[in-house]
Amino acid sequence: MTRVLIVSKTRMINKHCIGGLSLETYKSLRLLTKDNENQPLDSRYEIGQVWELDFKKSKATRAPHTEDVSVFNNRFIKVYPDSRLSKLIRENCTDLIWKSPTELFNGTLRFTNNGSGYVSENGNVPDLSTGYWLLGEDLVKCDDDGRIYYICQSKSYSLKKIRYVGVLEAEPTIPKGTLVRISLARWWSQERSDVEDRCYLQLSGWYELCP
Repeated sequence: MTRVLIVSKTRMINKHCIGGLSLETYKSLRLLTKDNENQPLDSRYEIGQVWELDFKKSKATRAPHTEDVSVFNNRFIKVYPDSRLSKLIRENCTDLIWKSPTELFNGTLRFTNNGSGYVSENGNVPDLSTGYWLLGEDLVKCDDDGRIYYICQSKSYSLKKIRYVGVLEAEPTIPKGTLVRISLARWWSQERSDVEDRCYLQLSGWYELCP
């Protein structure tokens, strides 16, 4: 059994994607069911909880989603204080923290004309799909026909907008200096489109500023 901290909960269609962090190796995990499915809506996993988990690496893994594991048994341990999450991640996950959009996912992101980030097999595909961004500027909320995005206002960024898919209530502004969790969505392409399969960049959540 491995102690795992729940660091994100992402909304999907009739499912939740649960992000974890091993407290033994400080490696990112994505917690699937024993049948290699995303977690159901009534999943007990919540951000800040620590669980002991028995899991195996998913056999269905396709890069960049190398963090996928199938969970067979779990036992709740405790709740980790919100105020300590950012500190724990900053101190133990330095190889997963990026400081500018050009660094995200080790520089493999490409950008659409409207400034959304993505990776595709027409470019380089990273060997991970989750990480953290230490904001160098404020992100500002934008509601686009029911979908929530956060806008990057820096003229020096190719990244202009990032879709928010977390479960926390969306704040009007996420301030500079905040540690946010980012991920790459599953492979997807529009029907009847000549655009290749892509994994789009998304914002999963954020952590309280360190005191």
